[in-house]
Amino acid sequence: MKMSPQFLPTFGGKKMHLHDFGSEDLCVEDIAHALSMVCRFGGHCHRHYSVAEHSLLVSELVPEEYKLSALLHDASEAYLGDIIAPLKRMPGMEGYREIEREMERLIEVKFVVNFVDDPIIKEADLKALYIEGRSFYGEKALEAWGFPPEIVKWGKCSSRDVLCYAPSPHDIKKQFMNAFLAYGGVK
Repeated sequence: MKMSPQFLPTFGGKKMHLHDFGSEDLCVEDIAHALSMVCRFGGHCHRHYSVAEHSLLVSELVPEEYKLSALLHDASEAYLGDIIAPLKRMPGMEGYREIEREMERLIEVKFVVNFVDDPIIKEADLKALYIEGRSFYGEKALEAWGFPPEIVKWGKCSSRDVLCYAPSPHDIKKQFMNAFLAYGGVK
């Protein structure tokens, strides 16, 4: 007997049908919970480093009016998972990228944010990646990552680092929710 789940059961009890979803299916509590549990870099870092923690970092790197958008820039991964960038960019992943784009647009509409095409968010995301890469893999490893020169220059002047200890998913979820509300998010 072959099983084929028809929906993703969310932490909050919703049924996310990935072939037919709408903004009413999105819930910030589900997003905060799932992102606090999903590890970045496919888990290949010296401690659990969640997408929620990354999102909090990105939100710290933007001006006030961009903070909510930055916090939610990876919210689609609460429902689709975090696929490592080299795999996500490969030919054959167009279907995934299309679903991700649709999910991102719904998130933008539901939470009245803009991150998909915003250069401020993209730059902050790259800065966060630089900080994370330096923290987990060292300065030397970053040379092969292909960062734009302005990000490398910024990174060399920044002393920001990722904590060496892992806050619990519960604590990160709480920080994410507090930031969401502080940045003007509406549930």
